[in-house]
Amino acid sequence: MRQINSLEELDAMQREADEFLRDTLQCYDDGAIEQADLAAYSLVLDQFHNAVVDRRAVIGGPATNLPRMRAG
Repeated sequence: MRQINSLEELDAMQREADEFLRDTLQCYDDGAIEQADLAAYSLVLDQFHNAVVDRRAVIGGPATNLPRMRAG
């Protein structure tokens, strides 16, 4: 994250994280992961999104221009 220098790269990473979240929620719905695991994924994704916001501020872009998905 600290190496990214463009808003396009940040947006792409955020889309990948949102796709990962969709896949994780599908696994939860299918019973492949438990609620405690889902909470851990949520914590990691929150930290990721905070890092995106921080990096976006360094680059000088708007706070966000993509919708943010949340687990739980």
